[in-house]
Amino acid sequence: MTRSSQDHITLPIAFIKQLNEAADLQQTLTCVASWCYRILNVPRVSITLYEQSLHALNVFTLAGNQAIQLGCHLPIDTTFVGKVFKQQHAEFTSTINQEHYQDCKLLAQKGLTACYDVPLAKEHFCYGTINLGFEQKEQFTKLDTNIIHTFAELVSSYIYMHYKYQQEYDLARTDSLTKLANRRALFEDTSLLYKNNKLAHSHYYLLLIDIDFFKSINDKFGHDFGDEVLRHFATRLTELFSGKNAHCYRLGGEEFVVCFYEENEDKQHVNTLANALINCQLQIEGTQLHITSSIGITEINSKDTSLSLALSRADQALYQAKNQGRQTIVTI
Repeated sequence: MTRSSQDHITLPIAFIKQLNEAADLQQTLTCVASWCYRILNVPRVSITLYEQSLHALNVFTLAGNQAIQLGCHLPIDTTFVGKVFKQQHAEFTSTINQEHYQDCKLLAQKGLTACYDVPLAKEHFCYGTINLGFEQKEQFTKLDTNIIHTFAELVSSYIYMHYKYQQEYDLARTDSLTKLANRRALFEDTSLLYKNNKLAHSHYYLLLIDIDFFKSINDKFGHDFGDEVLRHFATRLTELFSGKNAHCYRLGGEEFVVCFYEENEDKQHVNTLANALINCQLQIEGTQLHITSSIGITEINSKDTSLSLALSRADQALYQAKNQGRQTIVTI
């Protein structure tokens, strides 16, 4: 980028070309961060995007100094970048080692002394920030700020377009009640297993889980309470399989699915995890509730032409579990 005048900047053609060719949000963010790092010649560039469910800014991409890692969630209320996000106004500090903000402390620990954070906004809606880190920087000239703000305004439209699409896509794949992935997400995710031929030498298991006598819970306590049971059960499911190469889904009603990957053919481990679900104690609105589940398990194999075949086997196993008196596990 050249700085020939106060109101004129020049951007590399290669940057504009790559920005236009970016196919999704991650490609766009990577393009912006990497080129911003080169164009502005700064030690660190990161881009954060707002995650409403966590009320935090997620570090989606970065270039240069790794002071704050990718995927780190920065709380809005206790960070410098959060202040910029809330105020929707760019801020510069050259004394980050003296600031009380969490992100400033992390930057200072990695040798940075100053930062300049700029909000990403579209139509008065702030959805993230571009963050620059410096090893030595005491002040900004008017030309410096004009260049950075112009760059941010340019890329903001590109990022926002993909950001909104990603939000709508995620929403379409999310169960509105439990916030688990939904049936559509299950079929889309597992289709990649077949497409990428991951089933030939790997072990993927499908757990189909049905809460026993859920209708009686609705009849006794009401549908609002029943909804809370589903939310709490979804949370228990997520906690149980967290960090275990598993994805949890709500199939519909009181049925849930877990797609679980085992590096070795360890069916006992799968059964152990499933056993933790057939008896659950839930504390809901001051009521201690004991619920049981019936579970059908099958292995997704390369002979299946689609998930429907594996899901059908799991459904047969679930049907047998219910016929055996519920609160049990059957594997086919």
